Amino acid sequence: MAVVVLVTLLPFYWIVRTAFSSNASLSAHPTSLLPVDADLGGFARVFGMQSTDEALSLSQ
Repeated sequence: MAVVVLVTLLPFYWIVRTAFSSNASLSAHPTSLLPVDADLGGFARVFGMQSTDEALSLSQ
């Protein structure tokens, strides 16, 4: 049962961790279990609260 729960919940955990991390922090700290430099920039891009130029300047 524990294996089934782990296999089921791991993708959701990974989605949340990735959503709250920046691209730079994901590549700099790939083994971190918690979001490093957590931000909401991804959500701002998805919901159109940032222009394309702003999103590109923040990702570099």
